Amino acid sequence: TSFSQFSVRQALEIGALCKTNIGASSFAQKRTPRFSRDNTISDIIEKLRKDQTEFALLEDEFTFVNYDIILEKLKELNNTQNENLLSLSASTLKTITPMLISDKLSLAEICRIMLNAKHPCVMTQDKIITARDVLEVLCRE
Repeated sequence: TSFSQFSVRQALEIGALCKTNIGASSFAQKRTPRFSRDNTISDIIEKLRKDQTEFALLEDEFTFVNYDIILEKLKELNNTQNENLLSLSASTLKTITPMLISDKLSLAEICRIMLNAKHPCVMTQDKIITARDVLEVLCRE
């Protein structure tokens, strides 16, 4: 059996072309773990693993971290004298501020926004929508 590669970017490109009634309000609301700047990197990884999610929100803010940000930080610090990188404070991590969108935006509009973002995700008042969520919706329809 042969498989072809399919990227997240390609899924977003397909979604940007969709003419559908699916909008931001159609996406499922997932539990998103929260962390504080006092937590360690290890604490955040554990929260992401336990909740099986890609993102953890910073308490009282609309910013988050994901595995990519954690890996970037660990690579950056790998050659330093710090022996236990996972015990570093979460305050050492850069956070991402997703674009805040309306629940009324269509799937195509959401995908076009994500295509132009370094970290493809957007946020409504009550949920984060990721490229993986878009892919799940496209597979379902």
